[in-house]
Amino acid sequence: MHCFYIRFLVVALIFTKCINIRKNGDVKCSGSTVSGNQGFYSFQCTTTSGGSFTSYMAVVETDYANYALLYRCGLYGSTTPKDNFLLFNRQSSGEIPAGLSTKLNQLELTSLNKLGCS
Repeated sequence: MHCFYIRFLVVALIFTKCINIRKNGDVKCSGSTVSGNQGFYSFQCTTTSGGSFTSYMAVVETDYANYALLYRCGLYGSTTPKDNFLLFNRQSSGEIPAGLSTKLNQLELTSLNKLGCS
C-alpha cells in the first residue's frame, strides 16, 4: 500500500491505494476500481474527526504528459450528490491546453474559473 502525505494541498490521485491529506486534521482514503463502471475509481475516506465519505473519480481526458481532466462525484456530508471537474495542467499560465478544448466543448464546459494559485 502506498501512502502520500500532503500538507495544505488537496490532490486527487487516481491510481493510488491510500491518500493521507493533512489540513486541520487527517483524511485517509483507500481506492479501488468500480465493478461494472470501467474507468471509475471509488475512494472510501475517513477523517480524524470521525466523519467518512465516498468519492468516485474518473479520468475523462488526458494526453499523459501535460494535462488531465478528472470527473469527481460523491456525497460529502450531505444527502445531495455533488460533482465537479478538475483540470490538472502543467502550463504555468493556467490556460486550457489546446488538445483539451474539443473535449471541453463536447461536455459544455467552456467557462472554467482559474483560481489564483501560485
